[in-house]
Amino acid sequence: SVLIVWKGRFFGFGLMDVPLDVYGAVTSASFGAFCFGYHMAVMNGPLDVISEQMQFNSKSLLKGFVVSSLLLGALLGSLSAGKYADLYGRKIALLYNSILLIVGAAGASLAVFPWMLILSRFICGFGVGMCSVLVPVFISEVSPDHYKGSFGTLNQLFICIGIFAALIMSLPITTSAAYWWRLMFAFGIIPAAAHAAGILRFSTAFKTLEPPSEEMQKSMCSSDLESRASGATLSISEALQSPTHSALVLSGCSLFALQQFSGVNAVVFYSSNIFRSAGVESEIWASVAVAFVNIIGTAISSCIIHRFARKTLLIGSFSGMGLSLLLLVHASSSNSNAGQLSPTLSVLGTVTYIISFSFGCGPIPSLLLPEILPLSVRASGTSLSLGTHWASNFVIGLLFLRVTEAIGISLTYFGFSVVCFTACLFIQNNSSFKSNRVVT
Repeated sequence: SVLIVWKGRFFGFGLMDVPLDVYGAVTSASFGAFCFGYHMAVMNGPLDVISEQMQFNSKSLLKGFVVSSLLLGALLGSLSAGKYADLYGRKIALLYNSILLIVGAAGASLAVFPWMLILSRFICGFGVGMCSVLVPVFISEVSPDHYKGSFGTLNQLFICIGIFAALIMSLPITTSAAYWWRLMFAFGIIPAAAHAAGILRFSTAFKTLEPPSEEMQKSMCSSDLESRASGATLSISEALQSPTHSALVLSGCSLFALQQFSGVNAVVFYSSNIFRSAGVESEIWASVAVAFVNIIGTAISSCIIHRFARKTLLIGSFSGMGLSLLLLVHASSSNSNAGQLSPTLSVLGTVTYIISFSFGCGPIPSLLLPEILPLSVRASGTSLSLGTHWASNFVIGLLFLRVTEAIGISLTYFGFSVVCFTACLFIQNNSSFKSNRVVT
C-alpha cells in the first residue's frame, strides 16, 4: 500500500476511486525521482574524503567534473528520453533507465581512480536525465485528470526525499571507515532496483496509455486523440519548427532555465560550503534541516496545488525566492551590520528560499509541461525542456565556486535574485502558460 499525504488525509482516503495499480505504478515511477535527488546530492558530503583518497584534492577543476559529470550525462539522457519513449513506450524506457542507474551506482561504489568515478557518475546521470523526462510525463498520463496535480507533485517530493537521504547518509562520513563513501554510492542500487521491480509488478497501469482509457479520453483534447490514433509524434527539430508548438516548447525551456539560474541547485550542491562561509559550525546538519524543510514544503504543496492557479503559485514562489536571496545578500555582505546574526540570517534566508521553491518553482514546471504540450510534442518538448534544465544545471555546478571566488557570495546571491524577479515578469506576460486554471 502507498502512504500519501493528500488534503490532510492518510493512506489514500478520498482517493478510493483510483485503482490500486495506478497507486503502485506512480510510486514505482517516483523511485526514479528518488534516484534523481539522491545522486544529485550524494557528493555533497564525501567529496573532500574521495578527493583525498584519490589524490586530486588540490585540483578544483577535477573536483568540479566529478560533481558535474552527472549533469552532463543527465543532459544527454534527457534529450534522448523522448525518442526512446516514443519508440519503445514508457515502460521499456523506464526499465532501461533503471538498469543504467544500477550500473552507475555499482560502478561508483567500486571506483579506484577519478576517471572511473566520473564515468560511473556519467552513466548514473544518463539514467537520471531519462527519469527527469519520463517520470513526470508518465505520472501525468496515468493519473486521473482530477488528481493530476496532487499525484504530479510526487515527482518533486521523491526528489526531495532522495536529497534528504543522501545528506543523512553523509553524516557519518568524517567519523566512519574510509570506505563509507562506497556504501553511500552502493545504497543507490536499492531505489533503482525498486524502480524496476515496481514497473514490472504494476505493468498493467501502463496499458492505460495505449490505447487510452475512457477516463483519459475524457481528459484529452481532440488533437491529442488524433495524434494518439495516428501515432503522429514530432521530433525535437520538428517541434521547434512547428508554428503551433514552437512557442510552447520554448516557453517550457525558458521556465526550466529560469528555475536553475534561480540558484536552487547551487544551494544543494555546495550547501556545506555555503553554511561554512556564513559561520554556521554544524554545516552538514544545517543542510539536512534545509532538505527536511524542502520535503515538508513539497508535501504541503501537494495538498494545496489544486486550490490555486499554476501561474499564481509560480509567481509567488519566485517572488519569495528572490526576497529570500536578498536576505542572504544582506547576511553575507562584508559591509553588513548583521554581525553575530549573520549565521541565523543565512539559515533563515535559506529555509525561506527552500520553502518558496517547494511551493511552486520546484514541482510546477514538470507538472505544467504535460498540461500545456499536446501529445504529439509531449515527449520531445519535455526532452528539450529538461535538456535545458540539465545544461543550465551543468553550468551552475561547474562554475558556481569559481564565480563565488571571483565576485563573492553576496554578489552571486544578488545575481540569483535578479533571475527570480525576471522569472516573475516572464511568467506573468507569457501567454503560453494557459494552464492558469485550477486543476482539481
